[in-house]
Amino acid sequence: MSLNLVDNTTWISNHVERHIGEISSVYHELSGDNHHLDILIVNPSEVNPFYSVVTCGMSNLPMRMPEGYEEFAHAELMFCLPADWPMNNLNPKDLDTFWPIGWLRYLGLFPHRYNTWLGWGHTIPNGDPPAPLASNTRLSGMLIASPILFEENFRVIDRGRELPITILSVLPIYPEEMDFKLKFGTDSLLEKFNTIQMNELIQISRVNACAEQ
Repeated sequence: MSLNLVDNTTWISNHVERHIGEISSVYHELSGDNHHLDILIVNPSEVNPFYSVVTCGMSNLPMRMPEGYEEFAHAELMFCLPADWPMNNLNPKDLDTFWPIGWLRYLGLFPHRYNTWLGWGHTIPNGDPPAPLASNTRLSGMLIASPILFEENFRVIDRGRELPITILSVLPIYPEEMDFKLKFGTDSLLEKFNTIQMNELIQISRVNACAEQ
């Protein structure tokens, strides 16, 4: 694996600052894992009145892709958090505020730790059966999708002759939404999300798009 390891920090940082804004802080992965992962944080602004949070390092290694999907072997993950989220006082022991960062770290390392891949439409439950992500929410899993709060060319980092880096959004979902997706597919779930104007800005008490399912 190490033979394929590259450092995409400059590509990713420049891309984030070009499309979102100046990186205000970096949360470093301190797990001791051989694969390093940072979390880039862009503070709220007039244009984007929320925190933008992006992994940096997941793409340093290609994921193990099924045949025909090699173009998507390099990826980074992102979501957004409300402007009143206590980003300056994050504590890993406070699950109610730290779980978004913890999950982004976990998912960013997941493909390389388990020799697999993450891509558009994948769902990851919080246990079996899925449990709430924290005590202050019923959200209990994640859906991997495409960012929609930013311009479309934010979704791909062009590295010239190298394979591109795909930017994917991480959407926390309810158990009913997870069940709906497994029964009817990602496109059908995203259509339901459109009706509630859902995007990658995390809201711990948002409307459940499949509450009646």
